[in-house]
Amino acid sequence: MFYQYLLDDDEEVRTNACFGMGVLCIVANQQLVGQYEVILNRLSHVLSKETNKRMIDNICSCLCRMILISPKHVPLGQVSSMNKFDLFMMHFLGFTGSFSTFTTSGRFSRS
Repeated sequence: MFYQYLLDDDEEVRTNACFGMGVLCIVANQQLVGQYEVILNRLSHVLSKETNKRMIDNICSCLCRMILISPKHVPLGQVSSMNKFDLFMMHFLGFTGSFSTFTTSGRFSRS
């Protein structure tokens, strides 16, 4: 359900779907790692067009959650080429819009 709403026209729906996708990755633990490639492709597609800062923050947070659960299933070389994601990594996970996702990403940056 979250996956399909990542492309919704409504910004609120998109940002909530992305946040929910990240939480689902944490809660599902290893059960979703088989879907990581599909999720990463969708996040990459969304990120290439996205201008909403909160959505970009949520995409980064979702990626961090996926990395926390299974770093070997997130190809960091490909992820870092995801357009705006380079800026995200260079700014040490500094957020520009929403700070509600800082806990997960802050935890990742100290690992």
